[in-house]
Amino acid sequence: MSDLIFKIAITANVVNALFYLIWVNKQNPIVNTFGLFIIASALAEIVTYFTASAGNNLFLMPIYTVLEFALLSCFFILAHDASKKWVFVIILGILLIAVNSIFFQELDEFNTNAKTVIYLIIIVLSLYTLFTYINFGQVSQTELTMKYFLFGLLLNFTGSFVLYLFANVISTFEIETQKNLWYFNIVLNIISQLLYFLGFWQYRKLEQSKI
Repeated sequence: MSDLIFKIAITANVVNALFYLIWVNKQNPIVNTFGLFIIASALAEIVTYFTASAGNNLFLMPIYTVLEFALLSCFFILAHDASKKWVFVIILGILLIAVNSIFFQELDEFNTNAKTVIYLIIIVLSLYTLFTYINFGQVSQTELTMKYFLFGLLLNFTGSFVLYLFANVISTFEIETQKNLWYFNIVLNIISQLLYFLGFWQYRKLEQSKI
């Protein structure tokens, strides 16, 4: 059952990556940056899945966290047309991950400190963008695309944030309870992938209507 859920989540991510690569117009830098995030996420999940049986693959977590945070920071910067204003956010996040990996949690340990802070930043930026960039009245197709992306990010990263924040508490639960919590988080990830797909689909419809 657990392996099936993992495979569904990976498949959903890969489908989104392929849909973006094959069918989405690459003229919008905001959508392109989000597409790169989806591709990076799909590749990370595939590598993690196939290296899980080879031993400790936790050293991959900080590497992917840096890439994930850099791409999403660029996504938010472009969304707000603030190329210089928010660059410090990327630098701060990457420094945080580096300092945490060097001085607090080793690369081969479960890296919860950096993940918790980074995910909190992404959640705050998603909420900020949602309430300042999206018009909740007459929603255009472009805004609807962003709305799908942002709700997907909130759903995905809020679930993970809670798990990482309370990781020490959760580790005291029974193994079955811990597994169920992680499975629930994977289900949230799958729903997020559906929202990402709807965002790409909406953007593709918008581009086709211009032809």
